[in-house]
Amino acid sequence: KPQVLRIKLAKDTINTDESLIAFEPDAKNDYEPILDADRLSGIGNVATLATYAAQNSQMLAINHLHSIDSTLRVKLFVNVSGAPGINTLTFSGLETLDQRYDVFLVDHYKKDSLQINLYKQYAFNIRPDSAGSYGDSRFELAFHKKSTINYRLLSFTGAPVSNTIALKWKVEAEQNATGFTVEKGDGNGSFTPVYNLQSSGDGTYTWVDKI
Repeated sequence: KPQVLRIKLAKDTINTDESLIAFEPDAKNDYEPILDADRLSGIGNVATLATYAAQNSQMLAINHLHSIDSTLRVKLFVNVSGAPGINTLTFSGLETLDQRYDVFLVDHYKKDSLQINLYKQYAFNIRPDSAGSYGDSRFELAFHKKSTINYRLLSFTGAPVSNTIALKWKVEAEQNATGFTVEKGDGNGSFTPVYNLQSSGDGTYTWVDKI
């Protein structure tokens, strides 16, 4: 099931901009020109919204990331020109994300944060004379694992069957949003994803690697 977070910046009902973050096991957290879409500036832009890949300064309209974990931070760029007023950031698609995590919008300028999977809209002002109130240093997304969810891998085994390897793993306390990615090593310390599976709640899963 696709995990897609949509963010909308609005100065008013007319002047808006949107950005999308998609979480896919085959994606990387780094900038990928083939998957990610650059944010293009247009003439007369009033509202400007973008996100960033890890360690990259390219403003993105569509940002593909690998997965959600407690170390992930996603920087936002926000700017609104014209007369000062109340602007809003609105978030949708939160129900598609990994439900083991709460999502927070961190406002470094106000030294505040909002749990956006509970409160899906944030109102804020921009002060043209204060650089910290806009641009790429004010907002970022943070992900905190819920303490009530204690997903655990109980076992993982592999056994040769003819010219294949039969894999089997058992888990507990999984959620419907839990996803599994099987990665295969090349013998030199590098791993490549070879299989993705969404949780069914059964607790036991199998897959056959045809080598």
